[in-house]
Amino acid sequence: MDYLKNVNVEELPKVDTIHHVLATDSASTALKLLTKYNVLSAPVLDKERNQYIGFVDMVDLAAFIVDIYTETDIMGENFLSLLEQGERFITTKVKDLINLSSRNPFVPVREGSSLYSVIELLAKHKVHRVPVIDLQGRVSNLLTQSSVLSYLAAHLDKLGSVTEQTVAELLLGHKDVITIGVNARAIDAFKIMTDRGISAVGVVDEEGKLVGNISVRDIRVVAGDARLIQRLYLGVREFIYKINSERIDIINPAIGCSAKDTYGLVVQKLAASRVHRIYVVENHVPIGLISLSDALLPLVSH
Repeated sequence: MDYLKNVNVEELPKVDTIHHVLATDSASTALKLLTKYNVLSAPVLDKERNQYIGFVDMVDLAAFIVDIYTETDIMGENFLSLLEQGERFITTKVKDLINLSSRNPFVPVREGSSLYSVIELLAKHKVHRVPVIDLQGRVSNLLTQSSVLSYLAAHLDKLGSVTEQTVAELLLGHKDVITIGVNARAIDAFKIMTDRGISAVGVVDEEGKLVGNISVRDIRVVAGDARLIQRLYLGVREFIYKINSERIDIINPAIGCSAKDTYGLVVQKLAASRVHRIYVVENHVPIGLISLSDALLPLVSH
C-alpha cells in the first residue's frame, strides 16, 4: 500500500520515555519498574556490550512468581514478606527471564524505515512491539500494535477501499476463540494464556455468551501488588469485580463485532477501546477472534 510505504516511522507519535531494565537487574527490580510505569514490557540492556538483547514481559514475571511459590504460600498471611525476601525472586536475573513467554522478540527497525515495514513485522511475524533504533543503536521510539492501529484509525481515509470491506470478505475472525467460564479460577485463565501462547481469553456465562475478557493486562496489576496475588485463586467473575471496584487502571471489556461489520469500523473500535482483540459474535456467542496482528494483516497481505 503506497500510503504506508511513504510514511516514515519518525512521523508516528513518540512515547514520552522509554524505560529499560538491565540484564543484571533482579526479577524483583524488573517487576517494580514495569508496575511503576504501568507498562507490559521493557527492553533489556546488556551494559557490558552496550546493546539491547531482548524484552522482559510482565507475563514472564507473573509466570515466574506462580512457578516458584505454591498456592499455600500465596494464600498465606505472610506472602508479602515472603515475596520481598524470596531468594529466587531477588537473585534471578532479568537475562534469565528474557522472552520466557516467547511473546516479545527484539526486532528493531532503523530510523527512516517505512510504516509499512513496521506493520509487516507486527502483522506477519506476530511481533508485539517494534523498537526504532537511531544511528548510535539507541532506542528512540517504541511502536506497539496498539499505537500503530491508533495512528491508522486517525488516517482511515488514506487506506483506500479495504476500509469498506467486511470482516467476512477479508476472512478475518476465523481464529478459534478460547474461553473460560465465569466461575473458573483466575489463575487457570492465566495458565491457559501461558500454555497456549495467547494474551487473553474470553469469559463466558453458563449459556456460552460472552460477558467479559481477562488478559495479561490484568496480571500486571496483580503481580504489581503482592496483596493482590492471592486473588489469582478467586473465581474469574469475582477477580474482575474486586479489581474494578477498587478503580485499578485495568481494561477487561469484551468488545464485539459482527462478520458484516466493515474493516474500518473494526479498526475504529479497537483504537477507541484500547483493547487488544475484538470478538466476532453471533447472538452474543463468540464465534471468532480478531487480534491486533490480525487487524493489521489486510494492509500488508495484498
